[in-house]
Amino acid sequence: MKEQKEILQKFMRLFNQPTLQEISNQTGIQITRVFRIMNFAPMKFSEYLIFKNLIDSKICPEDSIGSTLDRSLGELSLDTIGDIKQQIERKLLLKKLLTKDDSKEAVYA
Repeated sequence: MKEQKEILQKFMRLFNQPTLQEISNQTGIQITRVFRIMNFAPMKFSEYLIFKNLIDSKICPEDSIGSTLDRSLGELSLDTIGDIKQQIERKLLLKKLLTKDDSKEAVYA
């Protein structure tokens, strides 16, 4: 449930608090189902993927971070991949330390 809440919050933030109808139009999910999802009825995996893909395309319109990571795993050395992993982990730790509670984003992370 935590993952569902996080992805919905991120979606609402990135897409400027869309209405239920706008979410339905963007996702292709029926408006009544969108209402239930937004009120934290358990989300189907396919629905989760729809929201995740929309978020990914908004953040990285040309190329999703997932495909970039996949490509890097095949092309970069293990040392370089380890360095990147450490940098990501540091950013996540910094965000966690700077965030007062789980519902607010840190300013500096």
